[in-house]
Amino acid sequence: MSNRYVGKMIVCDTTDTQIGGDNPADNMPKGNLCILAMKWIGTEAKPIIQSNDLNILWGKKAGTGIITTRAQLAAPTQDGYSVEFGYPGWNCNGLYVEDIDGGELQIFLA
Repeated sequence: MSNRYVGKMIVCDTTDTQIGGDNPADNMPKGNLCILAMKWIGTEAKPIIQSNDLNILWGKKAGTGIITTRAQLAAPTQDGYSVEFGYPGWNCNGLYVEDIDGGELQIFLA
């Protein structure tokens, strides 16, 4: 698959991807983001397996790490990481997906 942005949902499965901010990756929204939820899930084509990493930085490539997690699994799964911010959402000036070893990151916007 590939990164995509449709309506109020962003799907990212590629390492080193800028989402939002001043210089986003192709097909990603530009500017500030208002995020309701983020989910790291495995897919049939790209399951999350033992020691897969998800690293998300605040704002841009040189940003501070805000989500850093490693899968500790005995078998491939579809559940990696999930956070819900609820309404009105979490406002941020962009995210940088530094590492996503397996699965895909789904971001739901307000």
